[in-house]
Amino acid sequence: MSRSDSPDTDPRDQIIEELQDMLLAAILDGETIQAQLEEKHRLEVKTLKLRMLTDELTNQKAMTERMNLVGEKIRSLAETAKEVVKSQKDGTTTASASSSIKEMALQIQQMQSLLAQTLSGGPPKPLLSEVLERWKKAKLKQDVAAKNVNGQINRIRNFIDFCGDRPLNKYKFLDFQEYANLLVHVPANWSRRPEMRDGTLQEAADHNNGLPPKRRHETFTETTISEKYLSPLKSIFRDMAGQHDFPNPFVGVAVRISTEARESVERNSLSTDELNVWFRSAAHEKRPDLKWLPLLATLTGARLAELLFLQGKDIIEVTPGRWAADLTKPLENEEGEEEERKTKNRGSKRLFALHSALIEAGFMRYVASRGQVQA
Repeated sequence: MSRSDSPDTDPRDQIIEELQDMLLAAILDGETIQAQLEEKHRLEVKTLKLRMLTDELTNQKAMTERMNLVGEKIRSLAETAKEVVKSQKDGTTTASASSSIKEMALQIQQMQSLLAQTLSGGPPKPLLSEVLERWKKAKLKQDVAAKNVNGQINRIRNFIDFCGDRPLNKYKFLDFQEYANLLVHVPANWSRRPEMRDGTLQEAADHNNGLPPKRRHETFTETTISEKYLSPLKSIFRDMAGQHDFPNPFVGVAVRISTEARESVERNSLSTDELNVWFRSAAHEKRPDLKWLPLLATLTGARLAELLFLQGKDIIEVTPGRWAADLTKPLENEEGEEEERKTKNRGSKRLFALHSALIEAGFMRYVASRGQVQA
């Protein structure tokens, strides 16, 4: 009699052995998926390079148009100067010469103004603060979660506090570089610390730097600076440059994060052996969440927040023997009333398949004990 056929063998151990085989097969599939992800990343990088090139060409076109206008003013001024010289040679009346000279002075003034605008990025555009609300509405219509959009708006306001509220086209590269240099010294979770939360980023950094070295708080990581603080700025300036026709200040340059920035935490994935230990331990748990969530998360790829709110009615039999979880339906409270199912975005309202290993492990029996299953 084999070990698995022994009457003393816990059937859950047999399930774990079968899951190990399934996981090994999943790892092989994972290699294919990894190759696909690498190709996707390569295409994303190529797309980004093309977009940056497009932005740069657009900026060059705008500058060329403004310089052409300056050139036209110079040619017009030269023609007026020729007329003044000719009138003097021909003995034209003083009034005529005086009129031409006044016209020249006006043209010089106009040319100086135009040249100054060209060198400073053109006529002033709307203030950065003035476009925030419209940009926010546009982002929300792109199915970006309101929490994420509000976070981006707050990060942009932090930049305004640091650099000042200017016309969009009056910000320059060093404004962003100096901002990045400041962020390296800002304590993590500064807005939650009583002694800092009512101040600016600059004040938070100054406060932390003023503490004895051993009492200083941990500062932002490189990832936080790049993804939470600089990324929203790159996004809004890219969008507004297209909307208001001015050179994107991020094109052709790279804001560098100082090596003083705290290193990001590296998270290592679990090995197959470590996963097996976890699953074996979970199989003996009495609490349903500790027992089922590890398997559900591993075999479905769903977010924990999505799995935590699954109800019996959400588990449906799509075809005989094939089950799925339905996140498109609202939740039901204890009174049987419908409540909104909160998801990250509209695309998260979906169906996802339940692996056969879950059924074999007894998940459907657990679901049936919790409420109605939709067959």
